[in-house]
Amino acid sequence: MFSTGARLFINGRCGPDGYIDVEIMDGWNNVWAEYSRDRCRRFTGDAVRHPVKWSGRETVNEIPGGVKLKFYLRNAELYGFQFADS
Repeated sequence: MFSTGARLFINGRCGPDGYIDVEIMDGWNNVWAEYSRDRCRRFTGDAVRHPVKWSGRETVNEIPGGVKLKFYLRNAELYGFQFADS
């Protein structure tokens, strides 16, 4: 998938002690260092359109080529995601 929008938004809900982390990889499953799980600002809430952020990064459309997303969930539900400008 190509990140055509400037930002990544998720629709999710976390239960007690739950979270959603996201990392971005290239087509060969190599994690983009600036978009790793360790740098992801963990989502622990309930939102229809939560902007995913990484330490020092909010935009994803400068990543060249196609990308893969990997979601890490604990006691959480992910209903959808979207690349969008705002």
